[in-house]
Parts: sequence; C-alpha cells; structure tokens
Amino acid sequence: KMERGGLTEKVVRDKVLVFRFTDVGKLPPPVLQFVEVDFGYTPENLIYKNIDFGVDLDSRIALVGPNGAGKSTLLKLMTGELTPLDGMVKRHNHLRIAQFHQHLADKLDLSVSALQYMMNEYPGIEEEKMRAAIGKFGLTGKGQIMPMQNLS
Repeated sequence: KMERGGLTEKVVRDKVLVFRFTDVGKLPPPVLQFVEVDFGYTPENLIYKNIDFGVDLDSRIALVGPNGAGKSTLLKLMTGELTPLDGMVKRHNHLRIAQFHQHLADKLDLSVSALQYMMNEYPGIEEEKMRAAIGKFGLTGKGQIMPMQNLS
C-alpha cells in the first residue's frame, strides 16, 4: 500500500569500498614503547606526565576524548612529530605509522597530483606500481596527474 501511495523511496545502496593492505611482516614486541614520558607545550603545563605503555603488532588502540584532551598530541608523540620533554619514545627501526587526518586539506599539498604526492612519500616504489595502487582507490588516468585541488 505504501509503494502504491508513493510513500516510499527507492532504496539506494551505498557504494562498498574495499581496502587491502599489504602484509607488513613481523616485528618483535614492543614495536612502539613510551618510557616515563612527560610532555607539554611548556614545561610548566604538562599534558602527559610519566606515561608508560607499549604497542605490539596485535594491539588495537582507540583514542577517544573531547576536543583539546590531547589525542592528536599523543599521536604526534607516537610518530615523532613531537618530542617528549622527559622520558623516551622507542620506535622499532622498521616501524612505519600512517595516519588519516580529520583535517586532511591542512596536511596535503593540494597543488601537486596524487601521483606526485605518493611518489614523494614512497620514493622507492616504481611509478607504474604506484599508479596501479592509486587506481585501486578509483583514481585513474589523468586524474592521477591532475593537481588534487582540481579533483572533486
């Protein structure tokens, strides 16, 4: 009755995206370790004091909290973008950390193409292989060499 009365809309299925990540191999634990870490943007106003924890390959972490709680600061300490005031952050030599930023446009140089950006980030990968990898995300042909600011 609802369909005949025009009270329903056609169901539109969301596009399903599949992400495939290459096997990263094994690294002995801990791959990332915080040892008695103190951090603050000024020594008088510490955000973190005496933090101790380790991350192994099978660790899964969720950082949850209100704005300004220090989630991004903790990630920056993990990646080495920030340095502790005291203590140490130990990273396995072969550890590579990737992040997806909520303010992506602030992090990307939108004047370069996706291909050029990725070639700069991963200089050891051949262009043909990089093009294939980018293509798996639906960006093909001329779209790969167009400045990202021109992509929709």
